[in-house]
Amino acid sequence: QATRRHLDELEQKYSVSIERVSPVKPITLTVKETGYPFLSKFASDRIYSLQRNGFDFMSTNSYEEDEAKYPKCHSRIMWWHNINRSITYNIAKYKLLKEFMSKHPPEFLVSSKCCYYSKKRPAQLFMKTHNGDLNIIGTRKAEGGVRRFTQNCFTHNVREDYAVYRPIFWFTSQDKAAYEQIFGVTHSECYTTYGLKRTGCAGCPYSPRLFSELGIMKRFECGLLRAAESVFAPVYEYTR
Repeated sequence: QATRRHLDELEQKYSVSIERVSPVKPITLTVKETGYPFLSKFASDRIYSLQRNGFDFMSTNSYEEDEAKYPKCHSRIMWWHNINRSITYNIAKYKLLKEFMSKHPPEFLVSSKCCYYSKKRPAQLFMKTHNGDLNIIGTRKAEGGVRRFTQNCFTHNVREDYAVYRPIFWFTSQDKAAYEQIFGVTHSECYTTYGLKRTGCAGCPYSPRLFSELGIMKRFECGLLRAAESVFAPVYEYTR
């Protein structure tokens, strides 16, 4: 609700109209049909492919044995057996995750599709409907995560008819603070009152601060917490 109020405030402050776009599929239907988000998009994508190919998480097979048994899962088998050079692309990035999953394979389908149907696809359709030729987004390299792998502030989107521009891509946290002060940028209560460090989908299992964020939701938005728990109950318990 804090985000909704902030959008209303921005419309009044800058005399603009902000168009609200609905997801292609509601999150309840997405997790039911495609699976639950777990830990990160990258990990969820790997687990999803392994599950769809009937991978036996409890098996003690070697990398070579699994490569022969699951020929359509080459990169996923490499992830599971920690074959990649960088730990970023191996399951070892998550300490003891492989050992845990080997003893307790997930009894629910894991997937990274929720972001696609809730955010990526609606954004693509919005650009297409409005015949847009430039998508401007506010991501910064200093935020870390997958953003640090992006090389530049401008990208020609080879799959679509529009380019992507990130005007504050090179801003450090100090640059950002200075800009906010000079131009009177205000933030939503999610930051100023709730105390969240980042915002995204409420109660998203991808968040590295998941359980502290659920505690914040319990304090400020109980109804939203109940909704999130009803949707993500299996993956919350598995993450715990």
